[in-house]
Amino acid sequence: NPHTMNNQTRHDEGVITAMLERFEHQRLPHLLSLKEQMDAGKTLSEDDLHQLTKVIADSHKITPLIDRNPRYHQLVVQAVALHKEIVEKALENEIAAGGGESALKDLHRPRQK
Repeated sequence: NPHTMNNQTRHDEGVITAMLERFEHQRLPHLLSLKEQMDAGKTLSEDDLHQLTKVIADSHKITPLIDRNPRYHQLVVQAVALHKEIVEKALENEIAAGGGESALKDLHRPRQK
């Protein structure tokens, strides 16, 4: 049904616009700050860990949206790669600091489908 498809497209565009705004103004600056901190040898706080967990949950929720709007796929791939870099570096830092790694291992482990 073309009318339904048009409504879906409009809905997707609205959701994507809101998500891009949140990503640009909140998530990306926070991720870049975390990357800088991890590159400097720091470890993640509980709040940082919570934020990263939220990013992972959100990325799984938007998969159908991205599947319907493939032009955003590369942006998602790059965001996931940045997240992975942060988690890997945080894990290294945690191990180097002699701390536990259990919570970070859960973030680093690929999600089972």
